[in-house]
Amino acid sequence: MVAYGNATSSARLAARYPASGGTYVYGRERLGDFWRYLAGWGFVVGKTASCAAMALTVGSYLWPDHAHAVAVTTVVALTAVNYAGMHKTVWLTRAIVAVVVAVPAAVAVAALTVLGSTGPGRATAPLVEAVRAAGLPALPLSSVIAGAAALAAGAAAYGLRRAIATRSE
Repeated sequence: MVAYGNATSSARLAARYPASGGTYVYGRERLGDFWRYLAGWGFVVGKTASCAAMALTVGSYLWPDHAHAVAVTTVVALTAVNYAGMHKTVWLTRAIVAVVVAVPAAVAVAALTVLGSTGPGRATAPLVEAVRAAGLPALPLSSVIAGAAALAAGAAAYGLRRAIATRSE
């Protein structure tokens, strides 16, 4: 609901003030210079905090004992890719999306294969053993499904927001 509210209000403001600058322009036009300044800095701080939170999440999953170092490395690496140009950024985005789609699909296929071969009572034991052998945390299937659903909902809301804002400009 929050993402939908953000998307619709951003789209309405973009339609009313079709100028480059986003939140900065909307704050200036509707509320005055002080609020323009505050909105601009709020946007920058919010995006920076969001980037830091995502980087720490990556660090916590990849190497929990050194989450901060992995987070900093992730931010530096992604900044370097962005600096290298749009084509490199698009390529990396496609690769990340491919992995994000392939991993849950592979888990689903593996789970269904194990379920078909062992019956419902012992279906997840070989899968959990394989995950633990790889050094990964074995999460309950409900957590994996909830995480995938949250990721899909967030991606859909972000895509909707970008589509509405782009059409309004």
